[in-house]
Amino acid sequence: MNRTVIKKSSKFIKTKRLNRSVFLIFLVSYISVLVLSMMINIFYHNRIEKKMFEQTKRSNLAMLEQLKIDLDNKITQVNELSNNIVFNTKVNLLLKGNDTVYSYYDLKKELMAFPKSEFIYDYYIYFASTDEILTATLKSKSKEFYDMIYNFEDMSYETWHQDFLNQYHFQVYLPTRQLNAYGSLQQQILTFVQTIPISSNQKLLGQTVILIDESKFTNIIDKLSWGTNAHIYALDKQGNVILSSNGATPLSDKVKKKLTTSVGIFNDIENKEKATVLYHVSQDTQWKYVMVIPNSTFLYDIQQTKTLAFTLLAFLGVLGSLLAYVYSYRNYRPIKEIQDLFAKKGAHSNLHYRNEFEYIKNSITDALERQDHLHNMMNTQLPVMRSDYLSKLLKGYLGGIDIDKEALDFMKIHLLSDQFIVIVGQISRQSPFLTDLSEKEWALSRFVLTNVTNELIPKNYERYFIELERNQIAFILNTPDQTTPEVAQNKIKALIPLFDNTLGQQCGLYVTFGVSTIYTGMVQLRQCYDEAMKALEYGILNNEQSFTFFANINTQEQYYYYPLDIEVQLINMIRAANYEDAVQTIHMLFEVNFISKQVTPETGRYFIIDLSSTLLKVLNTVLAKNKESLVSIEDLIDQIFIYDGIDKIQSEIEKIIFDICELIQESYHPTNDQLIQNIMIYITENISEHSLSLTSIAETFNMTPQYISTLFKTHTDENIKDFVSKARVEKAKELLANEQLTLTDIANQLGYANDMGIIRLFKRYEGVTPGVYRRQLKS
Repeated sequence: MNRTVIKKSSKFIKTKRLNRSVFLIFLVSYISVLVLSMMINIFYHNRIEKKMFEQTKRSNLAMLEQLKIDLDNKITQVNELSNNIVFNTKVNLLLKGNDTVYSYYDLKKELMAFPKSEFIYDYYIYFASTDEILTATLKSKSKEFYDMIYNFEDMSYETWHQDFLNQYHFQVYLPTRQLNAYGSLQQQILTFVQTIPISSNQKLLGQTVILIDESKFTNIIDKLSWGTNAHIYALDKQGNVILSSNGATPLSDKVKKKLTTSVGIFNDIENKEKATVLYHVSQDTQWKYVMVIPNSTFLYDIQQTKTLAFTLLAFLGVLGSLLAYVYSYRNYRPIKEIQDLFAKKGAHSNLHYRNEFEYIKNSITDALERQDHLHNMMNTQLPVMRSDYLSKLLKGYLGGIDIDKEALDFMKIHLLSDQFIVIVGQISRQSPFLTDLSEKEWALSRFVLTNVTNELIPKNYERYFIELERNQIAFILNTPDQTTPEVAQNKIKALIPLFDNTLGQQCGLYVTFGVSTIYTGMVQLRQCYDEAMKALEYGILNNEQSFTFFANINTQEQYYYYPLDIEVQLINMIRAANYEDAVQTIHMLFEVNFISKQVTPETGRYFIIDLSSTLLKVLNTVLAKNKESLVSIEDLIDQIFIYDGIDKIQSEIEKIIFDICELIQESYHPTNDQLIQNIMIYITENISEHSLSLTSIAETFNMTPQYISTLFKTHTDENIKDFVSKARVEKAKELLANEQLTLTDIANQLGYANDMGIIRLFKRYEGVTPGVYRRQLKS
């Protein structure tokens, strides 16, 4: 920039001021933008409110679903106890008056042996033929039993005898009543009655009566009611309200009639106040679980957010107006010195600009862009390099000679001491946070786990995070000097409730952690990692969704052999219908675990369950594609464990693999000749693609590369790679006839980056270069 331009620019900078007109224009523009922002805010408010409503609905439905699961489990246990009595041989013989084979004393001993859950207060059998009651401890006439043992408040013996003992009941739950036990004890009881025999067409022989402690059910309901400020109801399959939360108003018939689908939500009026009704219907017990929330509670967060948004917008509007007023009247700052500074550095010295503002703007923009580019490169690569470095340390790939201060400083790894703990966390696929198991959800779950752990771990610990798998993260903790293993373990144990509350209850993530003991020296990180993984595996096998410390587990317990790479190989073999190799792998696994390692029966059961889950993955994938009903893990395990002895179990597993392979051969793949023809057509149509390879072809046809290669070689006596190369040569011959195309053009059309690839290929199969072939073709 010449001196004249600099002089004029300097004068421009010194004399330039923002006048009142500029301020008024700026203020009017600002107010216009503010009004537009308010209009946009109002326009999108309904959408935001709808999203928040959906989130609140999902949260409450999830809690109601958990209530359904808890109560269904208890109802199932009651049904199981009832079935044990109803279908008991001794019970049926004695009810029919046959006491020659079994006595009442034999039956009492068997009743005492039945498992009784904590929520079952007591149970007894009524014999209609003798009008007697039999419990696990006594036998008496019904009148004496009702007067002296168990009777209900405000219910006469005659009513009890008629309604409870002499009417047909099929898995009936009677409303809660106060039970007087032994003349002094009082208990709120929910009564279950089942007639023997269960068929209503047969003569009534007796009744099975189970007394259920109502408080064990209402405690669960009241906790949910307290947490949601809602009324909770549990209705049996006839629609009768059996249980309700404390203080709940009667449920209207209008609401009951709307409980038609398996899950739903609708609006209603409760005590002249609008309310939202959410419900779940159990597919197993047909019980209905209903939550009634006043809209003032259900929509509280939405109203709060709405108020906060408008308040914040108004505050920003006032603040912006004040700032606009203050800064608009300030003098326009001279920038000559800044311009001279950039000129000394040679920035844009050969270019001319309208004024110094444009000059400095471009100079600063270029400098910032260069700086941002450099920082972005470092910030992008450094976490990856640090994670890779720490991952290699954990797995023992580097060794002690590669661990030096210079490398640690470069990776920005700052150490407090030479003591380390490794924690490995694994996110459960059953976490409520994960709805569709997409990669986005896995990435978000890892982000949440990393940030929560970073916040909860004591601040005086240095911590580093490494993503091992999509559901696994390792945490390296560097403890302060002189930290003993007991102190470190107690500190981590103290955090367990916080982790459970934050991750499980607030975030909906079920995470199992394995914690190593303290080791000295970074070279011992491999040992820390091995211990943490063993503790994690132990925790997962024992269904512990919390922390498992290696120091607390029984290290002498045997672990079965079934590594991840073997599982992946087995899945690929079955998907390729390679029955022989799959069976060989099964033989190897059983030999290692049950002959070489001689694992304990419990550990062996874990191994077989793990192997069953592998088979289930493949089987259900095939069934889903065929739009057939899926198989549950319980059914598959029952099918396998129906046999006694490892040899029979192994044979059954091999039979299941054979059935899966046959199903795959029948349903997944076309005939071999048709498949080969389809592969050849695909190669011909995609011959110009640079990515065309055995791997891409296998992915297109949903098969393994090994299977595709073997099948193609068997049916054509030619490697698939040679077929692709020959197809490209034939295509090249067609293109060489067009003299307008250069050799580079032809190479690009055949998927090569330059002409060297096509020259080598052509000479290999034709014995001459493409140029010679073109001249021969022309002559």
